[in-house]
Amino acid sequence: MAKERHYIYTWPDRLWHWIHALSILGLAITGFIIHFGSGDLKTLRFWHNLLGFIVAFDYLFWLVHMLVYGNLRHYVRGNSWQGILQQIRYYTVGIFRGERNPFHATPQKRLNPLQALAYLGLMFVLVPVQGITGLLLWRVPASWDRYLPVIAEVHFFVAYLLVAFLIGHLYLATTGVTVFADYKAMLTGWIEE
Repeated sequence: MAKERHYIYTWPDRLWHWIHALSILGLAITGFIIHFGSGDLKTLRFWHNLLGFIVAFDYLFWLVHMLVYGNLRHYVRGNSWQGILQQIRYYTVGIFRGERNPFHATPQKRLNPLQALAYLGLMFVLVPVQGITGLLLWRVPASWDRYLPVIAEVHFFVAYLLVAFLIGHLYLATTGVTVFADYKAMLTGWIEE
């Protein structure tokens, strides 16, 4: 049986993804070093802030691209609790029994219901909260000084959630047709069934 191929990720999708991924990784590394107070903190803060602005502009590019080209449909259309539960069952049981994934990506719907829910939370809650708290830490108004410890803790807590998401994302990307199929798709745009 011939493998089906679908062009899922356009070059703007892939460009955004890799800029975002590498910048978030750099933010995590510099942020944890800064948090634990080692190294050249002035240089680390410079790179951390620069990467934060790259993520902010990259996020705005993603948001405009989602809205202008209607790609928000991948995140919201046709998702149900039943689909989310089926996907959870597949990832926790079915995949280990050799069962077929209940979701098949197409150009019209490239995210399974669980991915869509996770990415909605990531892109519309965690990333904005991280960006806002990051901006406040960068240039906190003098009248907000008393809130600085809380802002810093929220920023660091969300950083942990983002790193946990990244680890899960890297693992789940290995659960495609082959271990590297989804990574290849994010480089070429083409996914195989």
